[in-house]
Amino acid sequence: MYSTILYILLSASFTELCDPGTYLPSTSSTNCATCTVGYYCAFYTSGTTVRTACSSGTYNPSAGSSTVQACLSCPIGTANGNTAVSICPKCVAGSYSDKIGATACISCGRGTYSPNEGATSVQSCLPCPTGTASSSLGAAACLKCAHGSYSDTAGSTACTQCRAGTYQPNEGATSVSTCLTCPTGTANALAGGYECYPCPDGYSCTDPANPVLLANATTKAPSNTTPVTTLSPSTTLLSVILSPIPGISLSTIIAASTAAAGLTNAVTTAAASTMVSPSSMSLNTTVMNMISSTSMRLNGTSITTVSSNLTAPKISIRALMLMVILNLVLCIIY
Repeated sequence: MYSTILYILLSASFTELCDPGTYLPSTSSTNCATCTVGYYCAFYTSGTTVRTACSSGTYNPSAGSSTVQACLSCPIGTANGNTAVSICPKCVAGSYSDKIGATACISCGRGTYSPNEGATSVQSCLPCPTGTASSSLGAAACLKCAHGSYSDTAGSTACTQCRAGTYQPNEGATSVSTCLTCPTGTANALAGGYECYPCPDGYSCTDPANPVLLANATTKAPSNTTPVTTLSPSTTLLSVILSPIPGISLSTIIAASTAAAGLTNAVTTAAASTMVSPSSMSLNTTVMNMISSTSMRLNGTSITTVSSNLTAPKISIRALMLMVILNLVLCIIY
């Protein structure tokens, strides 16, 4: 009764009213239009363009609505975070909504997945099966374990790597027993390997997880180079000088020069202490005596020098080292 009286009074005061469920699209419009979906419209006076939007968590699929009751709550399995919508979207795979009028869906936890849209409860989030894992929230599917790893527990957030010394060539492994020990003569020093490699020359791979360099090992050089020369820890500088070899590579010259450079301080000390003049100083006696007395070792470890494609003329180590030492003495003198 009161709404009828109000309608009559407004009709008397203004020249045009929009009926409930309609609105005026613009101030310049003269015709009322049907209220659109997602909104509701009470009756308004001429020139009013306001529509009332349905709030988030609700929707209104019908046009021409005139009351807020037309805004319906989103059903479970859906959610709506916006206003003025005509439908609530289903929760995407990997999420769910278990409440009416939800404004957002809930993501499934890590180690679980939900493959279907519109899930309505947390029970729809299933544990990742063995051989798979999921480290992220809201997974629609769990990922297979990569080769070199496995998962033996349902609901895993990460796959476990096979230990060093083993390999695992397949995806989706479900047990540590799928991590196979490297065959004899091969090795794999890293965890998570999917294959083993031939044991390097000069190494022992009794423990395939930890190849060990053999003492006094001679490693095999590539076919396009000269053989590799290896000096054992017991080799002294004097024995190297007095032991000629058929030929020597450029890299060996560098290594020998570096070792001989350690004699500079010793020769300088000898020259100063004996007060021998450069012209009368006996290179053969003083320097060779210093080498023999110090019996210098090359860092106490074996030094392997791999030859270069460019090789030096075939000379003996004795001649080479004497030249190096002579150069060092000349540098001290001058």
